[in-house]
Amino acid sequence: MYRAVLALVALIAAPVLAQDQEKPLSGDIAKLQGRWTASAGPQKDIPLEMEIKGTKSTIRLTTPDGADIELSSEVKLDEKADPKKWDWVNRKLNGEAFPDGETIYKLDGDSLTICGGNPGVPRPTEFKQAEDGQALLIVFTRAKAKDAAKKADK
Repeated sequence: MYRAVLALVALIAAPVLAQDQEKPLSGDIAKLQGRWTASAGPQKDIPLEMEIKGTKSTIRLTTPDGADIELSSEVKLDEKADPKKWDWVNRKLNGEAFPDGETIYKLDGDSLTICGGNPGVPRPTEFKQAEDGQALLIVFTRAKAKDAAKKADK
């Protein structure tokens, strides 16, 4: 009897759980899906790779001194704001908790511009690199499918 009840609960709950997990994405978050690349640093010599899956983001880079960095987070967008807002929440830096971040963004086809500061720095109001380094301006380009396939093979 106990197994029959469990089976019935599983049968009823499975479609509900699947429905929550399969909500179709819409708006900018849907347009952001996939891999993006950029160059960062004062000389723009640090390659970045960002992957967006659902509402999750992972940024990978290798510093000039050879340190591998992975920054993962949940993405929350406010498309109605002007400029549009992008919050990075529940962030982890190489698996360790890292403070949330506030940025602004603009999406134009295969180009994504993000401007934001270090943790604890207020969200910028314009797309401008700060001279004091507190606001970083990064322009990502959507990775082409053939580039993504090459990266996956490595």
